[in-house]
Amino acid sequence: MKEIAMVEALQPTEKSGLVLLKKVRPEACHSCSSRVLCGVKNEFSFKALNEIDEPLCVGDLVEFSLPQISVSKIAFLVYGIPLIIFLGVLFLMAGVLKTNEYVAVLISLASLFGTYVATAFYDKKVFRNSEAALPKIIRKI
Repeated sequence: MKEIAMVEALQPTEKSGLVLLKKVRPEACHSCSSRVLCGVKNEFSFKALNEIDEPLCVGDLVEFSLPQISVSKIAFLVYGIPLIIFLGVLFLMAGVLKTNEYVAVLISLASLFGTYVATAFYDKKVFRNSEAALPKIIRKI
């Protein structure tokens, strides 16, 4: 998906060519009655990877592409893996170790919660800052 944004700031200390872009929502979003439900802001800033050879200045309009991330892969990471861990711990505690059912369910729920916390930590600290998750600048307009 390709969109247009304005260069808000340059980060010359970064070797990877990160640029801070500002995206203004289209006019259709301003008159939409569902905008409160989807959480649309009038404008927002985000980092993008500069992959073009042209020098950029603050205020330039650029076209960027969003990364191609598989929705089914993300859904499996967010829902499938915690469910597998929950069921595995429950089976291990109740079936193999023969612990009390209430204790087994509580420990399984704690492991489920721990999996969600680990996934959130991974997303916040590792994935969001990786180049695979950043939009890439295609061309200067």
